Amino acid sequence: MLQYITNGRLKCESPTGQIFIIQASVLNNLKYFMQLKSSSPESGGILIGRTDINTKSKIIETFTQPMEGDRQTRTTFYRSKSHQHALKRIWIESEQSFNFQGLWHTHPEDTPSPSPTDLIDISNVINSISDLEDPVLYLILGRIKLGIWISFKNHKIMHLGYINIEK
Repeated sequence: MLQYITNGRLKCESPTGQIFIIQASVLNNLKYFMQLKSSSPESGGILIGRTDINTKSKIIETFTQPMEGDRQTRTTFYRSKSHQHALKRIWIESEQSFNFQGLWHTHPEDTPSPSPTDLIDISNVINSISDLEDPVLYLILGRIKLGIWISFKNHKIMHLGYINIEK
């Protein structure tokens, strides 16, 4: 279930009860990377946030943007190790409260859906994290809609829905 809540934040609730809250600033800043021009390359990065101590909700506070070493074409995006280094720096600066919450990237289509490459990528990333117990968020930003999925370690990706994005 997807639902806007106070101050433009988006609440994403999985059928298993896990709740993700995406801050309005994250949603607004992701719009910058929409592939609206025929020359716009795919972009992507990682979602970074914290766990609310009281509700156990995952709060997405920020994200990495395309970085040095990434490979971008119109229809592909490959994250470099720079994103891991940025996450580690943020983790240290936040006194270990901000950590990995998922992945995001763009697609040059109105209503995006994961490609076979995307499905392999999310599986590889989450299965490489040894102590991962919670699901992770997977966002694909299209030209009109933002697709939202979650994935659990060693399980298939689950679609939560779409929201319209206004540039």
